Amino acid sequence: MGRKLHKKDSFSETIIPRKEPTALKRCWSRFKDKCVKAAAILSIAVVSAFPVSGCGPYGELDQIYPVGFEPCGDKVWNLSFVPEEPEHMANLEGYTDITQWLVIEEINSLKNMEGLESLLCVNMGFKALYNPHLETFIGLDNLMNVGGSVKIIGNDSIEDFTGLGSLETINSALWVKYNGSLIDFTGLESLSGIGQGLEVNHNDSLVSLKGLNNLTEIGGGVRIFSNPQVENLDFLEKVSALGGHTNISNNSSLVTILGMRNIEYIGGNLSICENPLLASLDGLQSLEFVYGGLSIMDSGSMVDLSHLVNLAEIGGKMNISSNTLLTNLQGLESLEVIGESLWISHNGSLATVSALFGLTSLGGSLTIAENPLLPTCEAEMLRDHLIANGWEGEAEIYGNNDDATCEE
Repeated sequence: MGRKLHKKDSFSETIIPRKEPTALKRCWSRFKDKCVKAAAILSIAVVSAFPVSGCGPYGELDQIYPVGFEPCGDKVWNLSFVPEEPEHMANLEGYTDITQWLVIEEINSLKNMEGLESLLCVNMGFKALYNPHLETFIGLDNLMNVGGSVKIIGNDSIEDFTGLGSLETINSALWVKYNGSLIDFTGLESLSGIGQGLEVNHNDSLVSLKGLNNLTEIGGGVRIFSNPQVENLDFLEKVSALGGHTNISNNSSLVTILGMRNIEYIGGNLSICENPLLASLDGLQSLEFVYGGLSIMDSGSMVDLSHLVNLAEIGGKMNISSNTLLTNLQGLESLEVIGESLWISHNGSLATVSALFGLTSLGGSLTIAENPLLPTCEAEMLRDHLIANGWEGEAEIYGNNDDATCEE
């Protein structure tokens, strides 16, 4: 058996900010176990690289390094293992554990991982970087646990993850990017937990994340961006919460996010932007709480927000901008609290914001601008509704339809 994903390895149940944000206090009362993760992540991680709202820059995923080391077998390599030629792999024969890193980098003639068959666990992390002829991970068939992060970057010949069939847990983050021939994640069916985030980007041939469908826990966020062939997020079907910033952006073939349908809580920002074929948010029906901000931007086919029907609170900003076909905000009727500002702008077909009249608390400013079909009087009604509920922030309302009339 491989080591299970231990909470002490990735986030601590005892790390809670001394002055919990109001959003965290409310979250704690509703999603206790899930908010533990957000509190831990936000108190020990550098989050300034992430936008409060919007879709970039993308920054770096948080990394948590293991505090202790418990070997999985009886023969331990006490340094990082960094072979320079394929024949050097045999130097690890018989070793079950590496205390530091396994680094396979820029070995031009390497095609597989043969020679590493005895390896069970890697403590600090595993990197496969810029190996142009690496075709398979066969040789790592017995690897069960990586205590730190896994980075699979710039390997032009890899099509899937065959050879990693025993990998059960990654206690920090998983990066998969710039692998030009990667088609899917077949081979990772045993992986059930990622302690921190998952980032998948710039994989030009990637069709799906099939192979990750048995993931049940992702302690951080998920960032899927700039993968031109990915059509869905079905790999998330067994996940009920994401502990960090989540960004689904610039995936030109993405047509559905239905795989997110069991996610109730996101412990950071949620940004869904620049997915030109995504017409609705079908898949977010269970989402009740976003700890950070929510951005729906630059989605040229987006016509429907109705699947946000259970969203009650956003801890940060909300930005709904540059969605050409969006005519209304139906689905946001349950939204009561926005912790920071609200920005609605440059939505060419938006004709009403009445779905936001259930909003009772806004923590920052209000901007409703450059929505040419939206009656100015209705934007002002939303402002007045907030003022009646005790809001004292600044409002900017301009560039909307001044000629339209509203019923009192």
